[in-house]
Amino acid sequence: EEIELEGNTVHALSALLQRCPLQGFPVVSSHAEALIAGYITRRALQKIVGARGEEVGDVEAGLGEAQGEGAAINLKPWFDVAPINVDEDAPLDGVVDMFFALGLRYVLVTRHGRLLGIIKKK
Repeated sequence: EEIELEGNTVHALSALLQRCPLQGFPVVSSHAEALIAGYITRRALQKIVGARGEEVGDVEAGLGEAQGEGAAINLKPWFDVAPINVDEDAPLDGVVDMFFALGLRYVLVTRHGRLLGIIKKK
């Protein structure tokens, strides 16, 4: 499951963390375009959601209507803007070599910069 670059709320991110056990999420320009903007870890999302009104970096992550539960959150300070990705036609043995040589946990699979999927190390 991917996260859109703009328009995320604490409530929406909290719901995502509850329903999805993944350790990280691709960040895309929009669900329709699916252009890769980056990758954010579950731990970073938990920090944003867990702030409960405290200032966390440049992000006001308040919970409750008074603190802006419905207000959009800027995720840019929190995600990797250059995640490793491979084209859908990349040979699998080359991808496996990348996992071992670079110590990767995930690789995003793309077609012309658009997210198609993710390969994770178990």
